[in-house]
Amino acid sequence: MFVRILKLTIILVIYLCSISMVQAENYLDRAFYYQPGLLLGYPSLYLSKDSLESIRLDRDSWKVQYLGGGPVRLPGFTDTWHYKCRVVKIRDYGNEKYHNGDPYAKVGDVGYYAIPWPWDIYMEMKNKSYDDMLMSALKEYIEADDTDNIRRIAKEFTHSKVSFIAKKELEKINKREAERKKRIAEKKEKSKRLLLAKYKESEDNIKLMESFVNAWRKNSRFQSVSYKSVISKAQYNKLIDSIYTYYRNLGSINDYVSYIDKHPNTKQAKIALDNIFNFVKKENNISGFEWFINKYPKSKHIKESINRIHQLAFDKAKDINTISAYNTFIITYPYAKETKQAIQVSYDLEKNNYSKLRKNDEGKARLLAVRIKKLTIRMNKETEKNRDGYKLVIDRMGRLLTERFEATDASLRYYESKEFTDFASNFDSTMKNIMSVMHRIEKNTSNLGSYAKQILKVAQNGFDNAKSDRAMSEYYAKQHRDWEKFMHLKKYGYE
Repeated sequence: MFVRILKLTIILVIYLCSISMVQAENYLDRAFYYQPGLLLGYPSLYLSKDSLESIRLDRDSWKVQYLGGGPVRLPGFTDTWHYKCRVVKIRDYGNEKYHNGDPYAKVGDVGYYAIPWPWDIYMEMKNKSYDDMLMSALKEYIEADDTDNIRRIAKEFTHSKVSFIAKKELEKINKREAERKKRIAEKKEKSKRLLLAKYKESEDNIKLMESFVNAWRKNSRFQSVSYKSVISKAQYNKLIDSIYTYYRNLGSINDYVSYIDKHPNTKQAKIALDNIFNFVKKENNISGFEWFINKYPKSKHIKESINRIHQLAFDKAKDINTISAYNTFIITYPYAKETKQAIQVSYDLEKNNYSKLRKNDEGKARLLAVRIKKLTIRMNKETEKNRDGYKLVIDRMGRLLTERFEATDASLRYYESKEFTDFASNFDSTMKNIMSVMHRIEKNTSNLGSYAKQILKVAQNGFDNAKSDRAMSEYYAKQHRDWEKFMHLKKYGYE
């Protein structure tokens, strides 16, 4: 019997200990509700004035003040515990006085507030002193370095002596934090001094300068500080000026290219680009202007580069002054403003050549029609975007066939052929496209750079596949060799 009673006693003690040993944070939340004079905000719906009536309190729009005394049972409410409270805040209900038959509360009303905490919580606070439980919670927070909850005890539980202990602990924490911040500040100051020394050291060394400005642009960190937090924009610009001066003093086109590649978004890069174009203009080389367009398609000099390519090629065709040379120019550069003149000059040359042939008109017409057909076959092997120049040459030859040999059977058969029908149906759209491209070049549109690169592809394809005039071919090859000799290295953009 004694043993049985002993076992039951041990079980009861363990149970009571388990009740009292709650998590500190849960305890704070519970203790928060039991402090006399504390404003409560638990979302219950009714404040019981007595056992007969209730006063309406809306969720999240009110506060009541606990007046102490612990939980009590009210007649008619045997399943809940109530706490004596006073209403200290209430929402403005306007002209409304009742809700579902219950009157709304007013500030100052005193009654009993129903909190759904079970009786064992109240017993827990009876079995262990209020200060002891707060002290246990505080110790736990100190061990966990939980500053927020330590601050909460110091601020919200001023009625307890534990609040004073919490304040002292906060003073220690604040002192440690101040010391930590001081160490960080001292470390930053040391890093700043070292970085400034590094800046001074870099002023006379191009590699160090470039390494420094790259780190500044990326806002890299040096030990405990960032570059931009120590080195001002003015100091950065001073280094950039020194770097540009270094490359400018070297003076070659490749040096300016190297500067732009490394420092593209600086104001000096624009000056360097102008200097590069001055080099290209001085060389006055088709391959040089093509290199510039491919390398710097967004430059303001793109329009001039295109026009100079066209002018150089046309001048060479005029020097050679053969139908083949003009055909090569027209097929290669269908969008050049000189193309119209090339078509007219080559038309006159071709007309003169056919007039000198020792054949009758029928024989001359058959020969011209065969040449037109061969050129048409060659054109059809090209992609659509590469056919514009061929169409201009075919149209010129077709006009000569019509105007000079209109009465011949060869001319009649050509104009009745499917090749001519297909050609004629598409020629108007071809001319519209050519005029559109020429307009873009003339107006120097914002996307001219990317468009110019497409023009160069068309030109290169036309030159490679047009069975170029030998003299024109030799001229292009020499232009290419001269430019490569000038540049020395292909890696700077030429392909």
